[in-house]
Amino acid sequence: MKSLKVLILRNNKISDTIPISIGQYENLTQLDLSFNNINGKIPDSLFNMSSLSVLFLGNNSLNGALPRNKSRFLFHIDLSYNYLADSLPSWVNQPKLQLYETAFGVELPSKELSL
Repeated sequence: MKSLKVLILRNNKISDTIPISIGQYENLTQLDLSFNNINGKIPDSLFNMSSLSVLFLGNNSLNGALPRNKSRFLFHIDLSYNYLADSLPSWVNQPKLQLYETAFGVELPSKELSL
């Protein structure tokens, strides 16, 4: 199971937290957990997975701050329609990053953010 590359669990009525152990799936390139009722904080391990390039977490009930660090390979992130708070980390200014963050309760960094 740890050789899994794509995991799509979109719109499955999942109502739990994202386990910290998600980072053990070293070959995962795409994860879609959008349109569920996932709550809690986003585990740092999720943003530090070296193979993950696409992450969809939109339309859940996630809260707290975004992880301060992110893998340089993670370039497409949808976090829209959650309850995330705090200021955005500096990685939001990474070139070629596609970040969807509608309805954030956060402050944008001092650099302009073009989405």
